[in-house]
Order: sequence, then C-alpha cells, then structure tokens
Amino acid sequence: MKCKKLMCFALSLVLSAGLFSGCGKGGSDPDSPDSPASSSEGSKVQEGATGRYGETDIPLPEGADNPFGILWEEDALTLYTSGSSEDQNYLRYRLENQTWSEPEPVAWMNDAADRLGLAVSYLYPGADGKIYAMAFPCKDGIPYGQHILVSEDGSTALDLTPDSLKEPDEQGYRPYILDLAVLSDGTLALGLASSVAFYKDGKQISQMDSIPICMDHQTMLAASPTTVAVYNPDGTSVDLYQTQDLKKLQNVPVDQDLIESFILPGTEGDWYLIASGGIMRFTENGSILETLMEGSYGLMGSSAASMKQFLCGPEKDFYGLYLSHSGDRSGLLKHYVYEDGLPASTSASLSIYGLKESETVKQAVFEFQQLHPEVQVQYNFAAGSFETPSPDAIRSLNAELLNGGGADVLLLDGLPLDSYMEKGVLCDLSDLADRLKEEDVLMEVIGTTAQKDGKTYALPARVGIPLVFGTSENMAALESLDALHSYIQSHSGESLFGKTSHDLLGMTLFHTMYEELLLEDGSLDEKNLAALLSDWMQICQDSQIPQFEEAFDISPFWDSSSFSFQTGGMYPSGKDFAAVEEMRGLSSTMISFTKIREEQLELKGLRDYYIPHVIAGVNSSSPQQELAKEFIEALYSDSVQSLDSYEGFSVTNHTLDALADFVETDAAKEVSVSSSYLDPDTGEMSSLNGAYPTREQVEELTGLIRQTRTPFRMDSSLSDTVLAELESCYQNLQTPEETAASICQKVRLYLAE
Repeated sequence: MKCKKLMCFALSLVLSAGLFSGCGKGGSDPDSPDSPASSSEGSKVQEGATGRYGETDIPLPEGADNPFGILWEEDALTLYTSGSSEDQNYLRYRLENQTWSEPEPVAWMNDAADRLGLAVSYLYPGADGKIYAMAFPCKDGIPYGQHILVSEDGSTALDLTPDSLKEPDEQGYRPYILDLAVLSDGTLALGLASSVAFYKDGKQISQMDSIPICMDHQTMLAASPTTVAVYNPDGTSVDLYQTQDLKKLQNVPVDQDLIESFILPGTEGDWYLIASGGIMRFTENGSILETLMEGSYGLMGSSAASMKQFLCGPEKDFYGLYLSHSGDRSGLLKHYVYEDGLPASTSASLSIYGLKESETVKQAVFEFQQLHPEVQVQYNFAAGSFETPSPDAIRSLNAELLNGGGADVLLLDGLPLDSYMEKGVLCDLSDLADRLKEEDVLMEVIGTTAQKDGKTYALPARVGIPLVFGTSENMAALESLDALHSYIQSHSGESLFGKTSHDLLGMTLFHTMYEELLLEDGSLDEKNLAALLSDWMQICQDSQIPQFEEAFDISPFWDSSSFSFQTGGMYPSGKDFAAVEEMRGLSSTMISFTKIREEQLELKGLRDYYIPHVIAGVNSSSPQQELAKEFIEALYSDSVQSLDSYEGFSVTNHTLDALADFVETDAAKEVSVSSSYLDPDTGEMSSLNGAYPTREQVEELTGLIRQTRTPFRMDSSLSDTVLAELESCYQNLQTPEETAASICQKVRLYLAE
C-alpha cells in the first residue's frame, strides 16, 4: 500500500516554481548582531559545573519500516510503524528491558487503510486516555485533506473529522487540519491554517487565533488534563487556557521561533518545548523559563533529520522520533535523560554570525559540537531563512568589524565581501583551501569566490546554478543585449517569458546582462543600461504584465525571492517560451525539470556562472582563528554536504555523484510536489506537478555544476538601488534613459564611498 507524499501544496497564484510553496521558519530581526533573540545559543552555565541532559541512541527493531509514532503505553515505550506487508501494514513494538518485542499488527489502523482508504501518519495521546491519529487519503477519489481517527474496540477505525471540514470547496480542496489535541471530555482541538477550533460531538464550540502556517502539518497546540496550550500568532509565545471553559489564563513568552517545534505537558504546571534550540521548560505562570539541553548537543539542532514526534517519559526524561534526510529516509529514535557526569560548562567558545539563518550552518554546528563538546558554539543571525535582514543589521555589523570586533566565523552572504577583503577584515584561508582540495571538494569551482592577490579569503559551502531552458530560438534571445533587442523587434506582441511579475523579470534581465553593463572601474554603461530598460518595458507590454498584475493583485516578489536569477513565469502550455532560473538543491528542480522532460525543452547553463551560498570566512580579529577554520572545514563534511538543501547544491564530488543514485530509489519515486494557481488565461484552477529529475537529467545538471568557474556575486546595495529605480521606471515616473542615468550616478557615488 503506497501513499503519495505531498511535498508542498499551495492554494495561491504561483509565479515561479522556484518560489517555494510553504513557509519556512523565521528568525528575529534585532538591531544588533549579538542580540540573543537571534541566537541558537542557549543559557550559559558556571565554569566547571557538571550535569546536564544528554542524548543517547535507541536502535530501532530490525526490519521496522517507516516509523511514524511513539507513545508511552502500559509503562513501556511503544513504537508504531507502517510495514511492507499487505495484510499487516501497521505494526507496533514495545521496548521492555532495553529489548524490542516481536511486532504485532495494529488492527484498527489497518482497517482505516483497507476500509476507509486513509493512511495514518501521526499519533496523539488524548487527555481522555484514548489514542488518536491523523490520516491522509491513500486511495484515488478521496479529496486531499487530513482526517482524525480513533478506535473504541481496537479493531475498527472511526472517522471523527467534523463534517464541516470534510467537504471540499469549489476547487476541490478541503480545509487543512494541521495539528490535534484532545481534552479530557473528548473535545477535539484542531489546528487550522491560522487558528485553533474546538469541536464537541462534531459541532464547533469555540475558536481562537494561532500561529499562521503554510504547511500540511505543524505543532500548534497541546493539552494537559486542566490546560490547553496554543501557540500565539506572534510565533514566539504560548497562550494558556482552562480546559473547563476555555478561558485564557496566561501568555508566556518563550523567546523561541515556534515553527517546527513541539510542546508537551508535564506535571504540576510544567510545560516542555522542543525546538532546534534544544529542550526548554516553562511554568504555566511564566515564572520559570530555562533551557534543559542545548540543541547543538542533540539531533534536534541538526539539519540532517526532522522531528516527527516527542513525548515525556516517567522520569522527567524525553523520547524523540526523527526522520533522517538521508537517501533512505530512515527513522531515528533518541532518548534524553539527565546525567550527572556530563560537563555542563565549556572551556572555549566560538561565535558564528550571518545575516540569515542557515540550515547548512546549523548542521555544521551540530557536527562540530559532537567533536568539541568543550566548546560553546554561539550561532547568531539577523533574520530567519525566508526573511530579509534589515539594513541596520548590516550597518551595525560593518561598524563592529571595522572596530576590530565581530564573530569568529562570518557568513558573508549579502555582505560587502570585496570591501572586507580590501580592508583586511578576513583571514587568508589559502591553506584551508589547499587542504579541502585534497578532500574531494570542487575547489576549481568554488575557489574563485573570494580571491585577491592570489589568496583565498572565503569559501562557499553551497552553490546555486542559473539555468536557461526553453526553445533554441527563445533561449538565443538571452545571449546578449543585441540578441534580446533583435528578438523583441522581430516578435512584436509575443510573450517571451510567460506570465510573471515586472520586478522578477527586470532584475533577472539586469543580472543576465550584467557582464555587458559592467565597466572596468566597477561602474555601469549608461547607454547599454538604458537600452536594456527599454527592452524590459517592451517585454512587459508584450506579455501584458501590467494587466496581469492588476487583475490578480500581484505584489512585487523580488525582495522576498532571494534568488539572483528567476524570471518566474507560469509556464505556457506549449514550448514557445524561455526561462532563467537559479536552481538550489535537487528539490528545487522538480517542477522545472518535469516541464523540461515532458516538453523536451533544451537546457544550458547561463554563461559559466555559479552563485556562491553559505560563504564562510574567518574574522581577522578573532582570537580563535584555528578553531574557526576547523568549523569551516566541518561545512564540507559528508553529513553537511549530503543534505538536499534549498540553500544550494553540494560542492563535493561524491555527494554530487550520489544524487543520480538517489533519484532512482523508492523513497525518491514516492515524492512529488504540487502547486496550484488560478490560470490568468482561463480563469480556472490549474496545477503544476513535479517529480525528481531522471538520472540522465541529474547527470547533465551535475556536469553543468562542475563546469562552472565564474562566481556571480551582486552587492546588495547595488541590487537595492537598481530595484528602486526599476520601480520608478515601471510606474512611468521616469523614462528608461532617466532611470539609467540615475542608477549610474548612484553607483558611482557608492563606489566613491
């Protein structure tokens, strides 16, 4: 029995396959890079202290396929799996005296799959003593959406999903049920898109606002016998309510990003929060908020696995079930218990700072912490992965670095790297680069990212690659300014890129033609820039982009996209179009490469560009330079490089080679991505569906990555200047010629500073 896995599913207009459907976890936006609110660092302890929570591995039973839930039942840890046998698909194992029992079938879950066509994916212990499950359709003909199940007799599954949440809308979609808690009297508390609704006997009795979510599953609430905890809409605090009358008791700030976290009720008013920052305890009255275990000491702080479920044990211990992000997507079971002998203090510290939170860096912190438990790692960032850092954060960091301060390791994405090299802010990493070249790292690709006077000052741990695809005639239009202008003149009224937003198109064209616009002194060619802007405005008119944006209330996308190349068009049904997209990681290719495969489109790299990401350097003022270099080396370890990250592709040979093998695995074949949107031409709902590329496509892609030699790095200040002036031009507040003159003048002033 196979169930289709939905990677992401958005009920909104999709302007780009690269603008991923779904919301990632955010971060704070402090005024100072050292703000603890933007840190994965936990509470500090006194030097020499001992005793802390530690993580140990619990090997899973041999042959246990697809573990999806853990419960504490009859004084024992119980593991639930969905096996491969057709007649006993759902199994459970009990852990007694450190030994797993023989598996036994879970009759009511098998009944749900066979009779109701619903596959159980998540388990919930109800405050009423019953076991509940969230299930998804695994048979054709059932509208997609979550169902709530329970069993009264252990053999038959009952669907408790309220009728109002079963009915699909006009487009065929049902409301998402993202989380579940069950109160002592059997009341269902259901996490919805941005609220929690309470249902008694199938009827809604109350509703309250909660954290807005754009995923198909996310913890939003939990219930003890007396209290319901609901994530506040601010995403960093928890609202507590009485179960008796749902009266609000307290709001408790937890100073944690609650996306991708778990909350568990303890005893005597204690609550536990598990997030990438570690395990925290807080009391219902908010008088205590403490970190029991730093995330860097456990798998929750790693990017190599995702948390599936957590539960409290009987001895104030914890159990965590994870799903590995490696090729087999296997389960991992961890036990967290307080140990007196573990050192709670550290003898050294290492600070890391970047403008945006990075999953790659988080995994490297985890790896580094396992090797160096004596080092306190402080990873600070100004904004979350999908947020835009404030200009104040950049200015504050620049001032700190020029005054001899700042973190030991600097993540340089979005920062003035060339200026840092010129001003001596960064250490020479040439010795590290030479060592990495011997370790299978693609130094001939990434080694040119930050070179000056024959020395290497920074290295990227990920790369994006801009690709051009479409028909040969349309692709040829992007080879030069002259080619673009000739195409527009000879194809009047035709849409070259499909429906997109004016800012995505304008900035991508600016970046695509940047080499022809750039002069030797770093300024821009005003005449060529004016010609490009005129052509961009004509393309917008030919593609009816103003009418499209007005009809569908399209807001500018560029600020939130974070891509250097993204024409972002909704692909026309035929082949007659061109697209420029930066691919970052295998998952980012799914829709585009499916289109390329189905339409038999041509594909090539853009010039020989790669876009460096997770660019790491060492602060020349750091007293921990050797330790900092060792951390940068950890960025190229197998566990870090093997992540399929939206931050970019791996930069080691063997991990790139492994991608071709991965797409042929059963795990890869079960994964799909779907984005739904309102078709502007027909007015009907349409969808873009994608799967992983074929082995042949992956080998072509990795070959293109290995051929790249030129890093494309755009100064964020220059990009912001161009974007602002483009907007004025698009609004007809100034001509293309006036816009080009204004951009060039501001660039000259910026260079002079």
